[in-house]
Amino acid sequence: GAVGEAKSSITGNKVIQGSGRMEPDRPGGKSIVFIAGDSTTKDYSAGAINNSGANRPEGSWGEFLGYMIDDTAYEVMDYAQGGRSSRNFIDDGYLKSIQDQIMAGDYLFIQFGHNDCSQSYADRYVPVGTPDANGVYPNTEGTFKAYLQQMIDVAKNANATPVLFTPVSRMYFEADGTIRDHHDDDTSKNNAYVTATQQLAEENGILCFDTFALTKQMYEDAYKQDGANGESALATRLFAPGEKTHHSKLGGFIIATEIADMLQESDLDIAPYIIVPTSMSIEDDKGNTEFTVSSKGVFTGYDKNANGAYDTSIIDTYWSNLENEAIKELENSVEPTPQPTNYKIGDVDASGDITATDAALLLKKVLTNTTTKIETLVDNGMRYIDVNGDGIITSADCIHILQKSLDSSYKFPIEN
Repeated sequence: GAVGEAKSSITGNKVIQGSGRMEPDRPGGKSIVFIAGDSTTKDYSAGAINNSGANRPEGSWGEFLGYMIDDTAYEVMDYAQGGRSSRNFIDDGYLKSIQDQIMAGDYLFIQFGHNDCSQSYADRYVPVGTPDANGVYPNTEGTFKAYLQQMIDVAKNANATPVLFTPVSRMYFEADGTIRDHHDDDTSKNNAYVTATQQLAEENGILCFDTFALTKQMYEDAYKQDGANGESALATRLFAPGEKTHHSKLGGFIIATEIADMLQESDLDIAPYIIVPTSMSIEDDKGNTEFTVSSKGVFTGYDKNANGAYDTSIIDTYWSNLENEAIKELENSVEPTPQPTNYKIGDVDASGDITATDAALLLKKVLTNTTTKIETLVDNGMRYIDVNGDGIITSADCIHILQKSLDSSYKFPIEN
């Protein structure tokens, strides 16, 4: 199957001082997978979009999903931030940062619920509302569904694809090793925020990946191996030190692999671009290697020694075996479909000819920063319109395209 090299973080050239928040430049020539979420989907690696620079002990599926996507076609830009609910993610401008960049062919992966149900925190709480007689939660102003709907609409209005994810499970074991319900506010029950997410996906006709059920099952299976009295050392291995909410690097990577498998099995256009991760060595915040992936895609997780430090001489056989089985599932990935041969570089509207209309369409996009319906973008990211090859789309590309429309012998900079 397809394999991929370890990816470097996208880092921009502008940092908002005091927040650790970076405003990265969108990579040119490819589509983007944007992630909107809370601390359980945040990228904690050094130099990540919403990290102050230092590598942290936590990890998440948002941090590692990019290792399993062909980066010649897609890049992951993770805007998830700690302490955010669907409401204050919008209020604090994170959705606007995505809205300013998202375009046709992109994805918006959305996962909230952890902070939304925190009724004791006024800055983040979002009520799920009272369900009707059929158990359907409301999508009315101020409700959980309504804020998620705003994010879905941002993607749809840009001809991008929104995908919902139910909130990952916390490690809240009952004495019998099952995970108790916990995605609720003081008025709801039975993981209402999970249910509301699933309902909203159905109401919008979009996909919803049940990452709550996925992680819940993962913890409960581990408990069956070594659990007792509501504790499991194996399940705890998936979490950062002292945590039952935020995952470790290993936990984030394992969940990302499962999500990559779900993407591969979906009908989404990104499915053929799921790849096997390779050549990785991931460290915790103290510089100790937590896990590696060989050049052939073989995963090895490490356990801690008596001093509490990850030790490459102590193999975590349980999670290593399970993760290698999961990676084998990715090996069946279909190689990316060759790009259509009828598209030309600079043919923005995919008409088969390069005309002044192509330049005008692109200029409108550049000047208004809103998405114009451009078929080439839908099918091929930006690879056919970054004609000067500088990695970004600007008015300079428009000028080159206009010149080509006037003189068919003119060569774009990337053709020289």
